[in-house]
Amino acid sequence: AAPTVTVLRVEGMMCGNCTAKVEKALSAVDGVDTVSVDLDSKLAKVSGTASAAALLEAVTAAGKEAHLVLPAAPTVTVLRVEGMMCGNCTAKVEKALSAVDGVDTVSVDLDSKLAKVSGTASAAALLEAVTAAGKEAHLVLPAAPTVTV
Repeated sequence: AAPTVTVLRVEGMMCGNCTAKVEKALSAVDGVDTVSVDLDSKLAKVSGTASAAALLEAVTAAGKEAHLVLPAAPTVTVLRVEGMMCGNCTAKVEKALSAVDGVDTVSVDLDSKLAKVSGTASAAALLEAVTAAGKEAHLVLPAAPTVTV
């Protein structure tokens, strides 16, 4: 498997001893190349071929609780944006959505009033960005998954 970077949010770290304990536990996992644990952000960055499950298990065994931050699977979110009247409106909405952390691509269509966003940003963050840009938005996708046979 190709090396990847996995980021974990580690709860319960209070001091340098805690970070050292988590770092040691993660370093011991097969397939780990490098580990960096930051007390202030509560994040552990691990590069290598180890699975996220093995990394989470190692942190739990060290007496801490961890949650996977990255890699998060990118998704496509579609919003219906109300109140766009012209190209300036679409540009403003596109700029607001592009500024949200985790957004990879944005496409805003004036005629359909739809904004298509890909990346790992939450739908709530996207809706908030549109509202901050002075428009109203409603979530269209992701909808319930459908299976085609």
